[in-house]
Amino acid sequence: MMKTLKIVLTSILTLAVLIGGDESRIGTSGGNQVLVPVGARGIAMAGSERVYSSGLESVYWNPAGLARSETPTVLASSMDLFNDIGVNYFGASSNFDKLGSLGVTVKSIDMGDIPVTTVEDMDGLGGGTFRPTLSTFGLTYANSFSDRAFFGVTGKVVYESIPRATATAYALDIGVQYTGLAGIENLGLALVLNNLGTDMHYTGSGLTNTATGDNGIPDFYNLESSYDKLPSTYNMSLSYQVA
Repeated sequence: MMKTLKIVLTSILTLAVLIGGDESRIGTSGGNQVLVPVGARGIAMAGSERVYSSGLESVYWNPAGLARSETPTVLASSMDLFNDIGVNYFGASSNFDKLGSLGVTVKSIDMGDIPVTTVEDMDGLGGGTFRPTLSTFGLTYANSFSDRAFFGVTGKVVYESIPRATATAYALDIGVQYTGLAGIENLGLALVLNNLGTDMHYTGSGLTNTATGDNGIPDFYNLESSYDKLPSTYNMSLSYQVA
């Protein structure tokens, strides 16, 4: 088990180095909804509980924490970010003894009504509105190497849509929790790699437009949207539990 743990830790560190050196991620990213946190405890502690987090709230901070859940759990929460933007989160999980824990989570962001703007109506005075869809669907598997070491993996589908255009990306979160570090009972270490996945790329009829050529005949053309990488992050936390 300890050999497997070392392999997992080495893999996470290697991936973190490779992603950190990707220059195409500098200054731009897509699917930034994945960075919106959930869970009152984790937000209040600014994510510092990655080592000892547990249950469905831990899925965002460190999927390894789901392995600490011993009973079936259901969680539903809603919070306001600012103005009329809201975040809704739902999850359900169950523990299957030695087979590990399995959890399903859904996070959606409500942006409210946004005025429709066009080239002719840049101020959106026409009265039309739309609501973009920003959702993240996750499936998490977590298990333990021992009574001190836990690991977890979350596969995510990141989905966004505006009128007549959509974008989808697939990503992984990988996390490890290890307590009793260096033989100190209450000292723990966590390594978490978030949002390792494909690019966000919008497609759809909303990117189709018309233009009139020199011959006076109108024709259709498609606007090509950019390929934006997800905002991958790497976190390493060291915690000492007092109580």
